[in-house]
Amino acid sequence: MYTSNIFKKAPRLKIAPRLLAAIFLLSAAAIYQSPSRTLYARETQSARAAPKVRAVLNEKYLEEIIGLVKSSRRTIYICHFSWNPDTTTRLIKNAVYEAVERGVKVKILLEGSLQQNSYAVKEFSQLGVDIKASKREWYLHTKLVVVDSQKTLLGSTNLSYKSINENNEANVLIDSSKIARLYEKFFDAIWRDTTHIPGTHKEIKLEPVETPYAIAAPNRTYHPIMKEHIEWAQKDISLVFYGMRVYTGGQNEVMDFVDELEAAAKRGVRVRVLLEKSSYDERLNEGNKEAVEYLIARGIDARFDSPEKITHAKIILVDDEVAGVGSANFALSGFRFYQEANVVVKEPSAVADLRKYFDEIWKTTRPATVKSKSPTERQNR
Repeated sequence: MYTSNIFKKAPRLKIAPRLLAAIFLLSAAAIYQSPSRTLYARETQSARAAPKVRAVLNEKYLEEIIGLVKSSRRTIYICHFSWNPDTTTRLIKNAVYEAVERGVKVKILLEGSLQQNSYAVKEFSQLGVDIKASKREWYLHTKLVVVDSQKTLLGSTNLSYKSINENNEANVLIDSSKIARLYEKFFDAIWRDTTHIPGTHKEIKLEPVETPYAIAAPNRTYHPIMKEHIEWAQKDISLVFYGMRVYTGGQNEVMDFVDELEAAAKRGVRVRVLLEKSSYDERLNEGNKEAVEYLIARGIDARFDSPEKITHAKIILVDDEVAGVGSANFALSGFRFYQEANVVVKEPSAVADLRKYFDEIWKTTRPATVKSKSPTERQNR
């Protein structure tokens, strides 16, 4: 070996082997600690430390989506429930148009049943943007942006002034080519068939994609993953949802999930559920009230947010280890029928930010004062 040759030559140099070994090690250390190597090590460490998932909360969404669009070099895919024509979304529209002008390929897909989306389709079409309104039988409920097959922004924020500037909304920005490519496939599957021919549309089925920091889980793949985490929870389960439904006419995947929440509470896990209390939507309030009553009767601390602020976020936190974030509400619509974009976050810093966000909203609530009773079975569209 090379090191043994050094020690064989040591007597000829009249240097003791131990001294020569020490000189060798010091020289190697000096080379290793050279400025260029130290700088490289610091840059590598910094790159590794940069979080791959960041929480994007409330009004921060506008800054993030505009920055994401402006950073694009090749492609932008926007798959959103709605695009409302207002002063805030105009800023996003301008950024998109600038991207088109510099040669970025842009595709926009919106839910076809909303009147405001017809205005967006007309306006973007006039600007030369490739845009469609989906009329599939599975309602397009996603809030999803994918840029350059690398970055994905998804969560609960709709493209409207109120959602971006006034609501409680939770999103994440993910830096991952694997996750971005999955949601591009999701987008393309909807894009290929946007016509409304009853009975012809098939469910879009894509397997989850896992990375060390997040699991992309579209449509029906999301809730089973989160349910498994609920089953293993040891300390805390915290949920915040715009809408929640419970069904007592028979067992289904929603009630299976609720049963796991109850089981967790019985084994000593702190389980908290925060739901929207609307100042204008009585149908929503009726369903959420039934859910709160049902949960309280089963030992779960369920509360309403303040009616002064719309809480539209959809978050499931488990033991400060994972956080589920996306577009799906806690009802058969999100579990079974709608097109939804969700992610299971494992990045510690993002989970911590989402935990802090939940706790801040929770502090503004009071225990619900409702009579416990069995809710009636509700039909979900």
